[in-house]
Amino acid sequence: MQVGLNIKIKRIGRGYTQEEIADAIGVARSTYTRYESDKRLPDIYKLCALADYFDVSLDDLVGRDWKPKKDHKGRNIAIKPQPKCISAGSQSPS
Repeated sequence: MQVGLNIKIKRIGRGYTQEEIADAIGVARSTYTRYESDKRLPDIYKLCALADYFDVSLDDLVGRDWKPKKDHKGRNIAIKPQPKCISAGSQSPS
């Protein structure tokens, strides 16, 4: 996965600074810089915050090409979930 490259492309394409994104998801700019350079992987809560901020799916954000699984008759057996990610201000349960 190329999470860092994906978020960098989305940030630049929308004209945001690293500082703006870092503030929006509640991390230091230096932490966000590590995300973009793939020196650090955002946790699931920050990934959700980034996906919400960029208005994309988690699959799109992390570069996952999702394909449904098929049964022996060629029918889809997995349903792609579409829940809204948690907000950037939410924290993981203790």
